[in-house]
Order: sequence, then C-alpha cells, then structure tokens
Amino acid sequence: MIKTHFYIFLIFLINTTVFSQELKTKIDLKKNVYHRNRWDIATSFRAEHIFSQNWTRLSLKETTKYYISPNLDAVGGVDVKYLFEKDFNNIFELRPFIGVQYHAFLIKNIDMKQQLLFENRNLFSSITNKSNLRSRFKVEFDYSISENNDFKWLIPIYFEWFIEDSDQIQDRYISNNSMSIGLIKKQLKKKSQWKLEYVLHKTRNIFTPENDDEYISEIGIYYLF
Repeated sequence: MIKTHFYIFLIFLINTTVFSQELKTKIDLKKNVYHRNRWDIATSFRAEHIFSQNWTRLSLKETTKYYISPNLDAVGGVDVKYLFEKDFNNIFELRPFIGVQYHAFLIKNIDMKQQLLFENRNLFSSITNKSNLRSRFKVEFDYSISENNDFKWLIPIYFEWFIEDSDQIQDRYISNNSMSIGLIKKQLKKKSQWKLEYVLHKTRNIFTPENDDEYISEIGIYYLF
C-alpha cells in the first residue's frame, strides 16, 4: 500500500513539474530543543536552490509555540534568511512572525490544521532596504494511511495563500499561493519523522516587465529529530 501511494506521488510530481517554469530544491532540518508543560521551542535550518537562476537561500528559524487549548496554539518566532542572487544583489532578511494555529480531527484517518501568520519582512541589500507586512493563511489535511507500533505513514496536503504588496519587496519571486502534497514517515518511539514533499508555487517575477506570473515546482526533504 505504501508503494502504491509513493508511485502516485511520483506520477503527480512529474506531470506538474513539466508545466513549471522553474525547479526548486529544498532541505529542511528541524530540532525540538525544549518541550515542557504548554511550551514548545524548535530550531530549524533550511537550504533552497533554483537551478536556472542560480538562486540560493539559507534560513535559520526559531519557533515558539504555546498550547492554549487542545485544539488551539499561539505561535511566534523569527526567521533569519540570506539570499545569494546572481543577477541582482545578495539580500539579508530578518522576518519576525506571530500567529495562531487551529487543529482538529475531522473524520477517520484525517486531521486538519489551519494556520494564520503575520510576518514583518525586513530586507537589506547593498542598494536598498525594504520592510513589508505580510499575512499568510494555510489549510492542511493529514491522511493516515498506515500505522503500527513503530511507524506511522501520512499523506499531508496543504493550500496556502499570501497577501503582500509586491512593489515594496525586491525579492525576485513574490509568492501568491501554493499547494503541496507529500509523504511522511513518523518513527513513533524516537519521535522523529522524515518527509518527502512536492510544492507548486504560483509567484510573480518582479524582474519581468509586467511582473509575470510564474510557476515553481519545489521538491523538498524534511527531517525532524
């Protein structure tokens, strides 16, 4: 059964990637550094690369979560990014964020999460400094396909929408919305998990005359330990 879902995932990935203008890869490592009572603190490192544009971004993110109730969490933190941009200027970004997350059990084997975040994007380069407030809303469904005493397999699907003023940000790609499908393997005893993820981003490229829409296919590997 796991193999069947994996093959379906690969077929979907290949078909959607064909229609994209860019291919992006991502590696994401996350470590839970503190968990006590209602508090949870995690640190993550991410590396992203777009091949055709020689676009590379490194990120270090600190996230704090407070469990308000069994179904509602408050989240906040800061994301520090550095973008290596071949045709423009390298950009340093400081991105504090705050928001809420609601999660609930829907029907058999399906969990739902909704997250609303508010971010303050502060970008610094050799020629310009920009600041911009952005909100983003994400809905995720996690479908459990197999579970035993050691492992749990999930198929996560999410949709995310961004609200942002593109005139104020000098990043090449300005996200409009995105959708994702993946495959998660949770190791229950070690409380760790692997995730293979495909994301399709709809963006605006500000380096084209009319800020043309572009589609970016992203393939990512995620590890939580």
